[in-house]
Amino acid sequence: MSGERYSLGTCRYCGQVVNLERERDSQEAADIAASEECSCYDAREERAIRRKIENAQDRIQKVFGSEAEELGFRPINAPEPIQLMNDIAVLIARGYITSAVVNVRGQCRAKISLTSKEKIKVERSETRSYQLEE
Repeated sequence: MSGERYSLGTCRYCGQVVNLERERDSQEAADIAASEECSCYDAREERAIRRKIENAQDRIQKVFGSEAEELGFRPINAPEPIQLMNDIAVLIARGYITSAVVNVRGQCRAKISLTSKEKIKVERSETRSYQLEE
């Protein structure tokens, strides 16, 4: 490693060169940082999409993960259904789909959808029934 540091990066969306506040170890890292700091439309839009994904994944964790007990639900112990729901949130935020329903065997039904206000909604429903017969 040459020890060279990079203080200028190029936005991957508009090509504008950005003077970074902190130097980076590689040009690639500097370009990523420049894209994060750039004020062009596409860079702002990408940051908004990533925030939307993070917020949806936080809600998924709260409703289905370890925090579900606080809401009165039993957490889903297998990581695969939660990962699937996180992937669905990405697809919705990126505009590929508008909603999806996942039935978690023996536990609940999850619906992840885009609202009319462009927010990602996370729903959990459980149907319980109890019957006694003589």
